[in-house]
Amino acid sequence: MSLERTPREQENVVDVARFVTGTVLLSVRDYCVRVTAGAAIGVMLPNVAEAAGKFYAILARAASGANTITIVHFGDSECWTNIVLDAACEGALLYSDGMKWHALSRAPEPVTPAPYSESFPTSFATTERGTQPTTEVTTLATTLGN
Repeated sequence: MSLERTPREQENVVDVARFVTGTVLLSVRDYCVRVTAGAAIGVMLPNVAEAAGKFYAILARAASGANTITIVHFGDSECWTNIVLDAACEGALLYSDGMKWHALSRAPEPVTPAPYSESFPTSFATTERGTQPTTEVTTLATTLGN
């Protein structure tokens, strides 16, 4: 017995996050997971075939070198390597193609952005109409036929 009213309802995007504080096995409906680690814990992805075509976002709300979050697979993905999140705000975006989990991105620790600068790059020359590309860009565009 399922909770869905129609067979395709399970494919609808769920707009809620699951908040986790301990080791957990994700279901195919846990698309967005926020993990707080008070100790080293594991997050097991759902069966790769059942999750085919779906994306999963996992974010470490709190983690450290001692309190790591290890993302593991169900034991059925090809060429899998565990993903370890060991700092707050680290995360992973994963996709299942039905046979393999693909780590599409890893969000590193937040970095302080460089201060804003209003100066133009030296590779552009300012004219009355705005900026014009350098000779290298013009040569490349001509070579490509643009």
